[in-house]
Amino acid sequence: MTTDDSDFGGISEEDLSVPPSVEPAGVAASSSEPPKPPARTELSGIGALLGKTWKVFKARFWTLILILLLNMLLVVVGSAIAVIPTLISGSLIFVSVILIVLVIFYVMARCYAALFYAIPRDCGLKDAFRETKGRTISFLWIMLLQVSIIMGGYFLFVIPGIVLSIWLLFPLYIFIEEDERGMNSLIKSMGYVRGHGLGVFIRLFVLFVIMVILGAIPIAGVFLSLILTPFPLIFSYLLYSELKEIKGDSFVQPSRRWKVGFIAIAIIGPLTPIIVAILMIGTAGLTMLPMLMSGMTGMQNEMTIQMRNSNNGSTTNLKITRAPVQTGSVTADIKTLLSKDNRAFERGQAAMKLGNSGDQKAVKALITALDKDESWIVRQNTAEALGRLKAKSGVAPLINKLGQDKSVFVRKAAATALGEIKNKIAIGPLKKALKDPATVSTYKQDGSYTNVRSVAIAAEEALKKMGVAANVQAPETKRGAAVPKAAPIKTRESTTARAKTPKTKKVTVDTEKLSAIIFDRGKTTKERSAAIRGLNNNYDKKSMRVIIKVLKEDPEWNVRQYATLGLGKYSDDSDARDAMKSALASDKSVWVRRAAAQALKSEDHSTINTFIKALEEDKDSVVRGYSATYLGNIKKKYAATALIKALDKEKNTRTRINIIKALAASGGERAAATIKKSLNNNQGKEKAFITQAGRDALKKIKDEKPARRVRKRVKTNYTFEQNIKRATDMGIAWVDRSEAIRALGRSDNKGATATLVKALEKDPEAFVRREAAIALGRLGDVKAFTPLNMAIYDEDQGVREESYASLQKFLKKK
Repeated sequence: MTTDDSDFGGISEEDLSVPPSVEPAGVAASSSEPPKPPARTELSGIGALLGKTWKVFKARFWTLILILLLNMLLVVVGSAIAVIPTLISGSLIFVSVILIVLVIFYVMARCYAALFYAIPRDCGLKDAFRETKGRTISFLWIMLLQVSIIMGGYFLFVIPGIVLSIWLLFPLYIFIEEDERGMNSLIKSMGYVRGHGLGVFIRLFVLFVIMVILGAIPIAGVFLSLILTPFPLIFSYLLYSELKEIKGDSFVQPSRRWKVGFIAIAIIGPLTPIIVAILMIGTAGLTMLPMLMSGMTGMQNEMTIQMRNSNNGSTTNLKITRAPVQTGSVTADIKTLLSKDNRAFERGQAAMKLGNSGDQKAVKALITALDKDESWIVRQNTAEALGRLKAKSGVAPLINKLGQDKSVFVRKAAATALGEIKNKIAIGPLKKALKDPATVSTYKQDGSYTNVRSVAIAAEEALKKMGVAANVQAPETKRGAAVPKAAPIKTRESTTARAKTPKTKKVTVDTEKLSAIIFDRGKTTKERSAAIRGLNNNYDKKSMRVIIKVLKEDPEWNVRQYATLGLGKYSDDSDARDAMKSALASDKSVWVRRAAAQALKSEDHSTINTFIKALEEDKDSVVRGYSATYLGNIKKKYAATALIKALDKEKNTRTRINIIKALAASGGERAAATIKKSLNNNQGKEKAFITQAGRDALKKIKDEKPARRVRKRVKTNYTFEQNIKRATDMGIAWVDRSEAIRALGRSDNKGATATLVKALEKDPEAFVRREAAIALGRLGDVKAFTPLNMAIYDEDQGVREESYASLQKFLKKK
């Protein structure tokens, strides 16, 4: 939900940039969100920051002051209650001291969590406390970690303490805004500040001087200090918000040793004063050490320290967690699978990895996902994974899905998995599944299509693996229902005529209703983005104009990103192309520009020039990389000239590799000479990667020369059998393999499916894999569904998009 300026008394979004609700942006219409992009390159000046802080302070004054006053009142009342044990017996004074400390810490954490939540939001006192309910302990834990580490830094002499104070300035804001807990919030705070530490220090120092001067005013100084208490908190929030916009999620997370270092410093912080006290007191202090340590353990009851030594006595691993955890990729994949914050294709990929891991620890998580995940792709992948793991405990859930899941693909996967597990309990349900009426449509060689009862066939194959003779049976009809005299065969005979009809009936969506949702700023980003995806199903001019308007006018970058991706299917329309070109050239959001670079497919002169400009001028390396890939694929001489010029100037390693690959795709002696020259100008860690990419590119250019000369002399019409061989022949150029694959896709011969699947799975060239995905979608052979489902996790964006598009064709034919 966006924030209107009128809600905050004239505060603009620039004054207070609340991190927007981020929505998924992956291949296809999935359900999780892309990270927040960097929207600025430097911090605002001190004067500008102070001005923004003053605006927010005035708008939020009463809410923030009331929270602080309530904090003071609760501390006083709670401390008074904690003194009661002392009034009962003087020997209970230690209990009262402990209770007072706990009251102060808890009340402070509860109230300050509400205060931090209220700073960027137009909410009342009640709303602030309600929204932060249940987060007090986590907030307090981060406070203790922050104080311990900074205190430990000051005990390691002053400078480390100052550095840590600047680095660890924002973990509480990160916890409230991004829900990063414990050590992760501190690590992320350091990541935001690194590279801008001096700027942050100078701004905080100026604010400190101003606050000291105001506090030194006779009489009024004390009053001003109390009233202005929220001011530095707002100032710090604005610093955090700007650093988040600068860094986004693109900065490199520190390595494990940073966490270990922070843990060590956090331990030094509380222990140093204890050790100093013992040294000062002498042997008498030893008697108090157990009491002090038990008290410290009480404060850290949310913390579990695990130390694992490898068998060979190597370095000890130290982890701080809220509960015992497992290490390794299996644990990470389980977390990914069960987290609803991840996109559907990420959860599906995690399920496949768990199935291939062979680790039985993954079974419980897979069963949970099979039972509860809303995405049929995830449920299908979890069912297949349980089969590969041969998990006996998964038999009952698989039988349940075989009989009840709404998705034909999930039921088919469940039948296949039961055949892999080979548990006799499943024989009865599998026999019942032989009558499953669900079908998947697939094309025949003559151009017509037929329905294949995929669940029944999978059940038949599973029973045969278990040694039980079985055949697909006629589906059951409802009791009392008359079987129509017109047999299904006659219906199938008439499908050829229907298949040749140029247009099929589409289920249109309500454009007016979806448009109202899209332009309703009161709706969440998820709802508005879903409405844009719904409009894409119409594929008409009216829907296109609505999406163009969203791209041009909507203030939320993630909504514009969905609009841009949706316009990709309208690349043949000049208005859509102009809108995408404008987004690529001038949109402030890097994520919108990235989406435009992926969605824009046309090869007109204006579009090519837009990509050349993006390659030369865009500040984002990923946008430049996408632009290079596009220019390499169109094979224009002046595009190759732009690539050659860009390679000399480019500093980013990944983008340089993209440009080298693009030059290899465009070919030519000039491209080869430029690549050879670039190999001699590389230094540092990236040299090996660029050198390897350059060598591969030069080899590709050399391999393609004879192929180009042959095509100039004669144009050969290859037979179906010849194209089958050429499609997977690594001895010929990738462009020739692509041509063979395109020919196979146009052949309408399902005998090409196995060859196309092999190309989709194993060809090293992404462009060839894209062509294979497109060809499999054209053939419509149901045997290609699983390979296409796996290909939506391909490393190449184009392969993922084409695979998903082909999968959608299967679903529409269902």
